[in-house]
Amino acid sequence: MRVVVLPDIHGRFEALAAMLRHCGAADASLNWAGADLTLVQLGDVVDRGPRPRACVDLLTRLHAAARGRLVALKGNHEDLLLRSGESPLAWTRWMLNDGRATVESYGEDFERLCRPGGAHFDWFSALPLSWEQGGVFFVHGGLSRGNLEKRDPQRLMWDRPPLTRGPYQALVCGHTPTPSGRVEVKDHVFFCDIGLGWGREAGLEYLEMDLDEGGLRGWKVRRAD
Repeated sequence: MRVVVLPDIHGRFEALAAMLRHCGAADASLNWAGADLTLVQLGDVVDRGPRPRACVDLLTRLHAAARGRLVALKGNHEDLLLRSGESPLAWTRWMLNDGRATVESYGEDFERLCRPGGAHFDWFSALPLSWEQGGVFFVHGGLSRGNLEKRDPQRLMWDRPPLTRGPYQALVCGHTPTPSGRVEVKDHVFFCDIGLGWGREAGLEYLEMDLDEGGLRGWKVRRAD
């Protein structure tokens, strides 16, 4: 199985489109074309960058067309958005984490789409926290030794290094930008957040894995620019 892993996007629509086209998940018109792959997006589609809504519009459309071949995970920024209507404190916490860019991107459609009953609110709510395939664990934040057994949902979205692969052959995560702005791997933990949310990327890198029932057969880092 060819598995393509896209990093935290943070409203960077042009970067998302470039990686989707380069890996073959989408065609030139950004329609789903990934018949020979499974696409995993590690969460944090929203906030910071200029076009969060366009990114969500694209991913929800592709998700519907992919028929199970697109796995979009929930990041801490999607969770902040979902909780932001619960109290003034929750709203402030989201704004302190660069939620303003998302509100501005949606404009007058924010309440309709991103509050309970809205199409994007429902999509964010249904996103899984993790995905496991071929002995590899995919998650937004990571897996720390203190969370190996409990698997606390908030920690799966918020944990930062040091991380562990635990009982898995490998761990694939986003959330913590790498110092190099590139995909990095250490002790079978793949760090895929290349810093798009901060404009720190060294290039539009993404991870590609070859998985089967026996586990991880190989991997490569691709570059879309």
